[in-house]
Amino acid sequence: MKLATALIAVVFADRERRAAGIDECKAACDEIAAYDYSDNGDGLETCLTECDQQFGTALNGPEDNEFLQCEVYEIDPFNFCCPSGIDVNEYWPVEKPAQRGHRPIAPGAECPTGCAIAKSIDEFVCAFYSRVSELETILVDLANALKTDLDGIMELRQKFVRRYREVSSKSQRSIQKITEIGETFIDIVKMGLENEDLIDEPKLFGGIKKDCADYYKQPFWTSSAADQTWNKLPQSGVYQIQPTRDIDPFFVYCDQKTAGGGWTLIQHNGISRKELWKEYSNGEKQLKTDWNRNWENYKAGFGHVASNGEADFWLGLERMHALTAPKKNGGKDQTLRIDLVDWEGEEFFGEYSKGVILSEKADFKLIVRDFSGVGGYSIGDALGEGMDFEGGAQKAFTKQNYMKFSTHDNDNDKLCMWSRNNMQTVYGKTVPKFSVHDEAARCGDVAKNFPDWEKQLATWGSCAQQDGAGFWYNRCSAGNLNGRVYGETGTGFYELKTISLEGGYEMMEKNHDDGLIWATLNRGRDYSFMMAEMRVRPKDFVGYSATAGLEMLRNGRTMDENKANKN
Repeated sequence: MKLATALIAVVFADRERRAAGIDECKAACDEIAAYDYSDNGDGLETCLTECDQQFGTALNGPEDNEFLQCEVYEIDPFNFCCPSGIDVNEYWPVEKPAQRGHRPIAPGAECPTGCAIAKSIDEFVCAFYSRVSELETILVDLANALKTDLDGIMELRQKFVRRYREVSSKSQRSIQKITEIGETFIDIVKMGLENEDLIDEPKLFGGIKKDCADYYKQPFWTSSAADQTWNKLPQSGVYQIQPTRDIDPFFVYCDQKTAGGGWTLIQHNGISRKELWKEYSNGEKQLKTDWNRNWENYKAGFGHVASNGEADFWLGLERMHALTAPKKNGGKDQTLRIDLVDWEGEEFFGEYSKGVILSEKADFKLIVRDFSGVGGYSIGDALGEGMDFEGGAQKAFTKQNYMKFSTHDNDNDKLCMWSRNNMQTVYGKTVPKFSVHDEAARCGDVAKNFPDWEKQLATWGSCAQQDGAGFWYNRCSAGNLNGRVYGETGTGFYELKTISLEGGYEMMEKNHDDGLIWATLNRGRDYSFMMAEMRVRPKDFVGYSATAGLEMLRNGRTMDENKANKN
């Protein structure tokens, strides 16, 4: 994870995505075509049509206002506009200089003009950012802290604290960035200390494996060495995996019990038992995360790889792609399983026999196929079928298969879609032309009535903004596994969210759901489930125990036969 330079990286990565030309867009369509699981095989055609509609403008929003200053000023560090080639050592020397020139002007220097001073200050700040980025080297080393003893961890901590104090004393403007780095360090060390079920995989298994299913099949589990400690049964816990050589090894939670085992946990939101709510909602425990994060956070991953399975966790879209895309993982189709728990403690689950998350080039598009559920335990196919909330086109608009991933700063959903190639003049004002359905959603009202309509549309027309989480949205969704867990009342029911706009004109909409919902379980949009989990394993995986029996619930628990046979 690019920790020290995350603020800079998110802005530049977002700019590069938005500036991508039609050739790159159509290249992404080739990747989509490789995993086109649709019945009519029209995924490629749909993708190419979207490219033609989009370029050369941004489909969901304007050019980035935050970069306009870069076009006006030569250097603008606070908008992350820094030229290459700045002599960082001139402003932030690694070693203390033996001698300084006379102040305020160095020997032989001419009296600077106001513009020169302003430029020098900007270069000073840019150089500071560059120096801070050196902390990344130290933070990369922290990934190895989980494999060292306590003395090793403390040595790394002392090294970090020394550098932290040095940089912190340089400028008050660095407080926020340094605080974020410090919190990340605490999270990393905390994870190492709390996960006592960390499996020493290099020692036991002869090296890091590709996924949790690979660990499950290792001969170690049937050896005498595993007899007394683990009764010769593959164990759930925290392992280190490396699906492909072009991605660094990373830690995951391996579930070796559910439905025969072999699962890699890629997402966890909420708690599995109601009595854990107080501890989970305690901010000091850091078990409950904020899911309203930016693109770079969702790309890299966040949360705790906790052995107890009660801490929020997102593996990261890049890692999910490496695990699920056959072109990356050695040609293995993956099964995607989703588990839900309601506030009565009832468990539900369902599986998609094929689940793929494409690369960032395709905006991490989700493709699933062949849903299956078991009787009264089935969650229903919300991703593939959607839900007819209000009649008409709602069912088609809430299907999430083939949808791109969206965050509040990278809107890829299909709500309030517009293009600079398709504009109109209304009462002397140039505004987008919207579809009939977007007009019904009042997207046109926003454009016509607000002077800053582009900014206002980023709120009104963004599913990620409305739902408070990143996910694969259409217009918006029948299932949001990253939605908010409402446990305050202990029932899961909550008041639907109100979206309002102000600025010379007022608009309000009161019916937005932002909870952890799964509509095909028919609890309503104002019901938030207590827990959701996503896990993947190879489609052809077969465990040692029979997976076709009743031991299909989380952690290998047995289903009730009557409920399993319920239609």
